[in-house]
Amino acid sequence: MSAVATTTVRDRFSAEAENWDALYTGTGSTSIYEHNLLKRRETALRFVGQAMGRVLDVGCGPGNVTLKLPETAEIYATDFARPMLEVAQTSAAESGRSLDLTMSDATSIPFADDAFGSVLALGLMEYIADPTDVLSEMARVIQPGGTLVLSIPNRRSAFIFIDDVLKSIKNILTQILMPHPLRRAIKSLLGKPDAAYFTHKRHRFNPDTVVGQLNDLGFEIEAHRYHTFGFGLLNRVRLNLWLCRKFESYAGTHPNLEKLGWTIVLKAKKLS
Repeated sequence: MSAVATTTVRDRFSAEAENWDALYTGTGSTSIYEHNLLKRRETALRFVGQAMGRVLDVGCGPGNVTLKLPETAEIYATDFARPMLEVAQTSAAESGRSLDLTMSDATSIPFADDAFGSVLALGLMEYIADPTDVLSEMARVIQPGGTLVLSIPNRRSAFIFIDDVLKSIKNILTQILMPHPLRRAIKSLLGKPDAAYFTHKRHRFNPDTVVGQLNDLGFEIEAHRYHTFGFGLLNRVRLNLWLCRKFESYAGTHPNLEKLGWTIVLKAKKLS
């Protein structure tokens, strides 16, 4: 990721640190985006299991996943947005958990080789154009026999492809029908801040390509799970989420169907 893109992403998450926590509390929500976050966390925690020893959460955000890790483990977490770490520290103190938090970029993890028995990276890959360095860094700090749990935004998902096309059309029409000066004036009248659009493009990957990279780094895939089948443009439409859950109930038994999911979570073992 370029320096400009990195700064844009950091600024965005720094500004939203206080609000990000709420996205993981929507147990009765009809939001497919919140469903995606909760399903990703649920799957990752199942793959981690009752981990012992040192566990690292890379790109931990405000600690929504970190603080759900087993209390049997010694938990470390990194993020490159300081406000996210501050929220995580506050949440840890309120829950009586002990976290070792470090501000760092995922391309330069400040720990020794073979330092951790398990490493997680959820919701990280979509902000990285080329994950080669990040995957290498995570491989470096995992002990032989250790576990990597990684979420990947799925480039093969037809739902994501259709959403991307429709969102592009929507954005073009918005710019034509409501140019920035008009939009700014309307927001001013409504008393809303004229916040800039977050324009950094989220990256998607072919899971087979990432699996190949992990194999080259000495990992063996032990388990995987695809999840979230639906349209972002139909967010909070109950039928959209109902159909998503129906897809998820069948996807595990249909290899071609499961590949339509937004996200795949991998569990990989470092062999040497």
